[in-house]
Amino acid sequence: MEFGYKRLKLAIPHGPADGREGMKKNLELVKRARNVLGPDGDIMLDCWMAWTERYTIEMAEMLAPYRIYWMEEVLQPHDYAGFGRLKAQVKSTRIATGEHEYGRYGFRHLLENQSAEIWQPDMNWCGGLTELRRIGALASAYDIPVIPHGGGLNGTSHWILANTNAPWAELFLPSPGGPKEVYQLFEEKHAITRGPEGIYMRPLELPGFGWDYVVS
Repeated sequence: MEFGYKRLKLAIPHGPADGREGMKKNLELVKRARNVLGPDGDIMLDCWMAWTERYTIEMAEMLAPYRIYWMEEVLQPHDYAGFGRLKAQVKSTRIATGEHEYGRYGFRHLLENQSAEIWQPDMNWCGGLTELRRIGALASAYDIPVIPHGGGLNGTSHWILANTNAPWAELFLPSPGGPKEVYQLFEEKHAITRGPEGIYMRPLELPGFGWDYVVS
């Protein structure tokens, strides 16, 4: 929040093995984030492929008052039918997944099972820029938003800027507590600016993806 972000993703620490106490701790984390963020910002949850369908439904009910924008990877990545059942049942938030899909045919399974409202391919895992373009075209035909995993850091920002159904670029800040120079370099590298909706970034202007390799 101090940096100007108005959309936050939380790494959810507890799952079914932690019982009701774990659910309460998840709730407290989300409640604290909402209090800091205010009523208008967006909160997303990364659930680490560690939940079950029942656990997800119960957590969605508990968290409904805090307006969660999406729950990400609540199940194992290829449980297409399970994701589809959750998407049909959970109305208080969106179901997102796709980070661990490899190729457009995996995303076709997501589509056929109506598994997710938001797709999250990782360009470096799904088959590169060419395959990401195919996945994006498939999503666009069905008005499915694509918010790539780590898309603001791994070269995907070029693709995001070129596609209207890719509204955000996911950015990971350097770890907290470091010297201010670390964050200044981060903002310079990613051309960070601030506006009414929060943080904006631009891709590097070097050739290709702007990556620079040093061989020693």
